[in-house]
Amino acid sequence: PEAALSGDALPHDFGPRLEETGYCVVEGAAGDGWCAGVRAEISALHQEHGLLKASPNRLSTARKGSSSQGQSGGWMCEKRGVFELPLVLDGKTLDDPQKNPESSLALEKSPTIRKWLSGDDASEASMLMSTLNDHAGWLQLTCLDTLKVQFNDGQGGCFPMHRDTLEATGRRLTVIVYLEEEWKPGDGGELRIHPFPLPAVDVAPCAARMVAFGSVATLHRVMPARKPRAVLSLWFSSELSHPPSFPSTFPSWLREPEASLLRFLREPSQGQRTTAVLTKILLRFEFAQSTIDAFWGQESVDSERKECVDEPHGEPDGEAETGALSAPSNDLSRGLPDGLSKALVLHFEEARDLERRTSPALLGMLRRLLPLKSQGEHP
Repeated sequence: PEAALSGDALPHDFGPRLEETGYCVVEGAAGDGWCAGVRAEISALHQEHGLLKASPNRLSTARKGSSSQGQSGGWMCEKRGVFELPLVLDGKTLDDPQKNPESSLALEKSPTIRKWLSGDDASEASMLMSTLNDHAGWLQLTCLDTLKVQFNDGQGGCFPMHRDTLEATGRRLTVIVYLEEEWKPGDGGELRIHPFPLPAVDVAPCAARMVAFGSVATLHRVMPARKPRAVLSLWFSSELSHPPSFPSTFPSWLREPEASLLRFLREPSQGQRTTAVLTKILLRFEFAQSTIDAFWGQESVDSERKECVDEPHGEPDGEAETGALSAPSNDLSRGLPDGLSKALVLHFEEARDLERRTSPALLGMLRRLLPLKSQGEHP
């Protein structure tokens, strides 16, 4: 029960799961005692010492290269009720009190986390990376690039739909470790993964549960949390010059003709770019709702606007849909801060432009086929 976070609990098919679905959930990744110790340390860092800071974002409010973008630089905002602090950055532990006073103090006050990081090649963190490589050697992980501690105050704090990083950062694998002792439906805070073209999956933030997914390719969000919680977030760098696709193969249950029709999504050179374009179009309402949830508050979305956000379940096909894209952006923006309103309008404009440049036949096929579901037990 005191065992630290390690790779001992990784399933034997960890690598194939990443390749097929883009993520892998690992149960019992750490002992209850270790999780309780880290949870208490993170809670104290925020509630007693005030070391964790609000999680900031910059939302684009104008197209790249436009004069208005140059003037505003986007809208700076903070996720409601989400507080974070990096303890490792660019592969270096932030323990220098002169350069990183807050992170250094946090490490001093967090013996369980400090012990997990200490020891260089012999550290428990290094052992976790080694085991990940043993199970999925094609990842070629080289170091723990970043570690953040996070506290959510349980007042609806969440994350919008996003991919964690860009290819240039070198970060290739994200690992989330949940620490809460008890979780029940209604507490919120689920990790919603969109392993396009497979169905979205909600992962409950249960204690000692670890989730691994691609840092560059995996689209995901965090649902609004209704209960305070503490989380560890880790990012691993890799020798790979280009990030692997997540998912990179199709599940064994996918049969013809769907497999042939969707094979272009797994094309190594263009598959991820194509997926990014298609998800921007097909999941545009989910993108918008998650942004409102994270930066304004789910409770502020009135019923009329909520119907607009939920519209994809009843969207028309063909030509009519292109015109329908304008209305939700206007309805969604009412009553929101100016910066958030502009960001949402820009989002829908970009989705509309992408749709105009995408084959109507392709989009029609995808709307008929997706999300893919197995005929038997869901993988």
